Parts: sequence; C-alpha cells; structure tokens
Amino acid sequence: MAERPQVAMFDVNGTLVLGGEAIPGAAAALTALSRRVRVCYFSNDPRGAEAIGARLVDLGFPVAPGTVLSAIQVAARRVGQRFAGQRVLVIAGAGLRDALRTEGVEVVDAPPAAAVIVSGARLFTPEALTAACEAIWHHGARLYASSLDRRVPYGPGRFAPGTGAVAHAIAWATGETPEVLGKPSPLAVEAATGLLGVSPAAAVVVGDSLGEDVALGRRLGARTALVLSGVAARHHVDSLPPEHRPDVVLDSVSHGLVEWIESL
Repeated sequence: MAERPQVAMFDVNGTLVLGGEAIPGAAAALTALSRRVRVCYFSNDPRGAEAIGARLVDLGFPVAPGTVLSAIQVAARRVGQRFAGQRVLVIAGAGLRDALRTEGVEVVDAPPAAAVIVSGARLFTPEALTAACEAIWHHGARLYASSLDRRVPYGPGRFAPGTGAVAHAIAWATGETPEVLGKPSPLAVEAATGLLGVSPAAAVVVGDSLGEDVALGRRLGARTALVLSGVAARHHVDSLPPEHRPDVVLDSVSHGLVEWIESL
C-alpha cells in the first residue's frame, strides 16, 4: 500500500539539467520540495557521483551528503567483484576508469580482456569497436553496459547517441548480449533501495525516461513521475498499456510536481 511520500529520487540529465544548464524552474522546485521530503539523485551520467553532485550544487540544486548515486558506482562495484586483478577493456571516460581502478581492476584499451564495459558514446571510435569485438571473439570477454539508453538529450529537442547505441553495436557484431548494470537493472534496484533509505511505498521516482526511470520506479514499487523535458514525449506514454504508464506526466519538474507530491 502506498504511503505518504518521505523521499523523492530524481534522474539528472533531461530531468533537471539540459545542455549543461538547469532546466528553468527546476532548482527552485527541488529547493521547495526539499523542505517537505528528502531529495536524492540517481543518474546514469558517465561521470561519478562527486562530479554529478558538484554540478548540481553549482546550478542551485539542494544536495545533502550521501544523496547522489551514479551508475558508475554501481557498475564499478559489480565489475570489481567479478574481475578484480583482471584486465577489463573500458570504453568510457575518466569517472568509470578511476572507479574501476579503485576496485582493483586493470583498465585496458585493447585485448586480451576478461570483460568489456561501456558507459557513454562520446569516446566510441572504430578502433574501440574493433578492440571490444576482438576481446569477445578471441578471448571470451563478457559485455557490460551502464545503461541501454538509445539517446541522451543535450538541448531542447536535440539528442546524442547514448550508451545503448554503443553496446548494441558491439552486441550486433559479436552476438554477446550486454548485461546492464545501471537503471533499471536488478543491481540498480538494489542500489536505489539503499539510497532511498525508506520503504519504496513512501518514495517517488522522477525522470524523463520511460525505459530507465519509470521502469526503475515500477520495479522498486515506488510511485513514478515522468517529465517531458528530456527523451520521452507524450505519444510514447499513450502507446503504452495502462499498467506500464507512470502515475503522472508533467511538462517539467517545475510544472506541478511539488503540488502533486504534496497531494499524495
């Protein structure tokens, strides 16, 4: 049974931030909300939690200690558990590379490797594709991805390829199915449960992605709010069966979210 909300968990890119700038009204809305419930953040951003938190603070969002979780943390911890002391081919930025080294993984750019992990598409090159495929073809490497997002927003109506585009290119060439370590995987559900700190029945998950944020919230058993400021559009919602739709759809977090949560 749903309970009165005690915590709201937010996605970042496309939900609160777009193109490096705060979405208009978002910081003020979360500041107001933070006086009523605990506010926390769970992002598939390929940077680490510290960088995500610092950016949010710079943009005026309320960020309390221990309230930011990155898919980087979740992915690095799992890969470290499985491949500490082994070579892992990494197609990602410094955030994931540093996190993996902290977990005892040997980060490499060429085979042989026991695993391949992808996070973000910015550093994906033909050479990286070949290296990843050879690690899987010739050395039996496992394939991991921080998410399977098709695209990520970087401005109003503008998108760039997401991690899923890279992971699926490698999967197509190798036949290896990528294991998702970020939202909305079972591993992410476990991590999000710890971040919430309360029963999911007393939580609200807010994001711009049906396949990541709303799916994560539904798997948690939390109420969900979809905002149309990022990757999703209203026709995406309308095409879903009722049981897969979010509890509420809003233009942005500054258009009625605080009032909706207060009404629950």
